[in-house]
Amino acid sequence: MRITSSMLSRNSLMALSNTMDKLYESSNRLSSGKKIRSPQDAPSVVKTLADSRQTLFSNNQYVKNIKFALSRLSLSDQAVETVYSEVSLIKEKTSRVAAEFSGEIKQNLIEEIEISLKNIASALNKKDKSVYVFSGTNGFSKTYEAVYGQDPDGVSRIQSFVYQGNDEKINVKVSDNETAQSNMNGREVIETSDDNIFSLLIELRKAIINSNSPNDFQDRLNSVLDHLNSITVGIGSKTQNLERMLQRIDEDNLSTSSNVSSIADTDYSKELVDYENIRNRYEAVLKVLNSSAKLNLMDYL
Repeated sequence: MRITSSMLSRNSLMALSNTMDKLYESSNRLSSGKKIRSPQDAPSVVKTLADSRQTLFSNNQYVKNIKFALSRLSLSDQAVETVYSEVSLIKEKTSRVAAEFSGEIKQNLIEEIEISLKNIASALNKKDKSVYVFSGTNGFSKTYEAVYGQDPDGVSRIQSFVYQGNDEKINVKVSDNETAQSNMNGREVIETSDDNIFSLLIELRKAIINSNSPNDFQDRLNSVLDHLNSITVGIGSKTQNLERMLQRIDEDNLSTSSNVSSIADTDYSKELVDYENIRNRYEAVLKVLNSSAKLNLMDYL
């Protein structure tokens, strides 16, 4: 079969068109930084890419949820620490004054118990933005409201507290198949198996007003402190678990992001080499076309 110059021209034009398409695609990959810009670019890896991106999306939401839970646990820990400090202070002072129970010491202790009640209530009425942290899912209601009345000495002081929250748990999703509790309610802090911290301190205050020895309350105060210590340990354990989970998600995100990048992002060093090779082929085809055009002209002449 005789190969004519017109056949060479047609083949060269086809090669030129293909090379221009490849040059255009390579240029787009370099300018956009993306190897895959639409499903038809690489149908075989689209599902893998979509799954990886969904994993990243889900993990980012889990990270937000975990950070929310950690924030709430931190606020809970601070409040419990305040309650512990107030109860510990009252226990220490009542044990000291048991030996000498003068009128001035007695009066000071009565007022200090009243202040501690207010400080504990304030700690448990802590807000996170506009939500009361210890009110369960009833977060727009103040956790504890003080009820005032007259003490045996005729002075108006706190007689009780009304809990206005609920006992519902606030759970957040922290992985595909795990949730974590992000809250404590006020009752979990104030109520032990045998006592109520508010009621105990009010009872103690009235006993001192009636000149009864505070020694009888030492064991109950110790039990309350043990209860609060147990809560602190529980919060610490939950915090550690969530922090470990956060670290695992960060590692998973790093691996998944690297996988997404290897699939979808342009490898610039490789792409630049490919671009140069394609450009060289383009110039070579142009030379063939020029030569073919000269041959056609000579045939014509």
